[in-house]
Amino acid sequence: RVFLNAAERKWSSSGKTGTTYFELKEGRIYEVNEPWKGRYFVAVVGGKIVDVTVDDVEKNIA
Repeated sequence: RVFLNAAERKWSSSGKTGTTYFELKEGRIYEVNEPWKGRYFVAVVGGKIVDVTVDDVEKNIA
């Protein structure tokens, strides 16, 4: 498990609103942890971010 450093951060001066950007690589699976939404998995396929099921993740690490 590796944690990514942010590529860019655009936040308000109060730090209450904003967005953090990460550089993702094609074909890799990423775990996302978003406040209010929770944890889920994504992958980059054809330059687009797509959802990945837990079953797909388990198949890739087995």
